[in-house]
Amino acid sequence: MTSIQTQKKNDTRKLAAAAALAALASVISLVGITFPFPLLPFLQFDLAEIPDMLSFFLLGPSGGLSVTLVHWMILDFHGSFDPVIGPTMKFMAVFATMLGVYLATYVIRTGAARNHAFAFILGGGVAVRFLLMLLPTFLLYYFISPNLYLAFAEKSLSAIGISVTGTLAAALLVTVFTGIFNIAHAIFTVTISWGVYRVAKRSGVLSRGLDWIGNRIEK
Repeated sequence: MTSIQTQKKNDTRKLAAAAALAALASVISLVGITFPFPLLPFLQFDLAEIPDMLSFFLLGPSGGLSVTLVHWMILDFHGSFDPVIGPTMKFMAVFATMLGVYLATYVIRTGAARNHAFAFILGGGVAVRFLLMLLPTFLLYYFISPNLYLAFAEKSLSAIGISVTGTLAAALLVTVFTGIFNIAHAIFTVTISWGVYRVAKRSGVLSRGLDWIGNRIEK
């Protein structure tokens, strides 16, 4: 098989994998497989993020973002709590997680951290998601849609016995709780996605064309 034929075969595999993972993320979103964050129950742990992150591990940044964009579009049309802002915040959170993992690969490739690859991948995804989402979250609650999101969040806090006086204080508190949620969600998403990836790799299911993260950190 020539190099051109091999490249075409790899491209076909990548396209098929991206389509399958995008379809899986879409089905999970449409079915609504989620569970609530106890502090703010309207924030949901979304299992559809797992195909998004898995696509990043297998296909790299372009594949991961393509699948995540399809997920975002499905959420827009699905008619969620807010059919525009909510899915966009979700997209930003997943993108931030992928960015953190991508940055972590630069550390892992130095060799010193290779034996602790997952720790760096998880730490990068968690840290960047937490930090990058703080400002958009505060802007959402305090400036963009306080009458909808902040009022709803305050009711959720009251339901667990937490009351806050003042819009700014409420927005800051809810931003902190949402930040904790983003940390928890990043740990959940990256850990499960990495576990699925490692099982697939050990079983020999993956080809080199479908192992972006492995090719990147093992060189």
